[in-house]
Amino acid sequence: MEKRHWKQKYTTFPPLPCPRCGGALRFDKSSLAERETAYSLRGRSEGNWTLYDIETRFVCFLVCEVVWCGEIVAVSGISSEQEEPVYGDVDQETDVFTYYYPKSMIPAPYPFRLSKKLSEECRVDLANAFRLLWNDHAACSNKLRMFVEHLLDQLGVPREIPKKPKNLDSRIEKFGEDHPQYMQILHALRHVGNTGSHTAKTTFDDVVQCFILVQAVIKALIDREMDEIYKTAKKLTEKYERSLLIRKNKNRAYVG
Repeated sequence: MEKRHWKQKYTTFPPLPCPRCGGALRFDKSSLAERETAYSLRGRSEGNWTLYDIETRFVCFLVCEVVWCGEIVAVSGISSEQEEPVYGDVDQETDVFTYYYPKSMIPAPYPFRLSKKLSEECRVDLANAFRLLWNDHAACSNKLRMFVEHLLDQLGVPREIPKKPKNLDSRIEKFGEDHPQYMQILHALRHVGNTGSHTAKTTFDDVVQCFILVQAVIKALIDREMDEIYKTAKKLTEKYERSLLIRKNKNRAYVG
């Protein structure tokens, strides 16, 4: 996952991953359309206004660069002009930049490809989380909490733990008895999800961080990538240990 590509506002759209094939989505500049609201125009006609008072909406398309795919993602949201400092040849100057705040992307780009080994419930949770990122990141964090519940289902952790409260906290603690290294990650996803559900005070950046945690958990617990790495390391160690032993035995025979 390219964290730097996932932001609340853009001056231009980066190559986000295509939701259909995983290729790069390119911003079609010719498709960009902006329109200022009537009340914003009236406010400007009265003369007492600033750049920050202008209310503008935009729409555009992101197009997959893979020829055989050609997916089109429709983007809509709010645009605004902001004056910011820049450095000129002599002194610091200011310039005006247009920022685009997406509120929806249809179909939603996936920050990372979903593993085919994930359960259907987990895949649905993540697909819904990706879709909600732009217009309701609190609801998005709730979908990630649901993902943790369904992930523990897939990993065989029971919904009810004897002598423990019937909640996600208890399930994570149960799972952590044999996998303590993952408890902090699952608890972090639970806390952010709970906050989004009850107070709607999660932030966009925090949800993006959660996506990074989710991707790491899937690689470790579902795809078992570290298992393959350990197997490779073991094979290499055994191979070169045998080679070293053979050389040592040959040297002893020669000396003797």
